[in-house]
Amino acid sequence: MKKIIIVIAFLTFGLTYAQNNRAESKIISQFQTAFNASNYKAIYNMYSKSKQNTTTTEDIKVFFERVKNSKGDIVSLTFSNTDENYSIYKAVFSKTTGEVVVKLNNKGKADILSTRSTQR
Repeated sequence: MKKIIIVIAFLTFGLTYAQNNRAESKIISQFQTAFNASNYKAIYNMYSKSKQNTTTTEDIKVFFERVKNSKGDIVSLTFSNTDENYSIYKAVFSKTTGEVVVKLNNKGKADILSTRSTQR
């Protein structure tokens, strides 16, 4: 009985992780496309309702315009690791490198979606 419970728990975790990973990959791909097209409204729409309630479309536009002006377009995003319930992607921009950080809620919307300089 104990083995069955362990197997079920493992399968449940595996399926949940796979679903979250697919949703995250989709958001990351959409983010790169929207970022490179300067489509800040699309980026805003990727955020969860709770995040949208604490920020405006204009806030998102100003933030990501500054990022784009200083770093350039995103050339590639590669999963790096996870840290405290969010995922970190290595970002290669046309002018530099950095990271994109994302944390999705259970509805597949971003509670956290941001860029940061590479930590050394």
